[in-house]
Amino acid sequence: IAKYQKAIELDPKSAPAYTNWGIVLREQGKYDEAIAKFQKAVELDPKYAPAYTNWSNVLREQGKYDEAIAKFQKAIELLRFQ
Repeated sequence: IAKYQKAIELDPKSAPAYTNWGIVLREQGKYDEAIAKFQKAVELDPKYAPAYTNWSNVLREQGKYDEAIAKFQKAIELLRFQ
């Protein structure tokens, strides 16, 4: 996490850094914090598909299947048009 915080300090608009930080939080079971990082990544770069994919994984783990499907579909849509 410290490395991702440093990366964001160096580049506050880094969607990948926020996404990777969110992945670590997800692995720690800190789902709400992870979602906040994925939301920030999407805010910074609405076309960054990995943020949506990882956000979908958290929602799935929380049993929020409809929301998870919507995020995953967004990721697919973005990847399809790259």
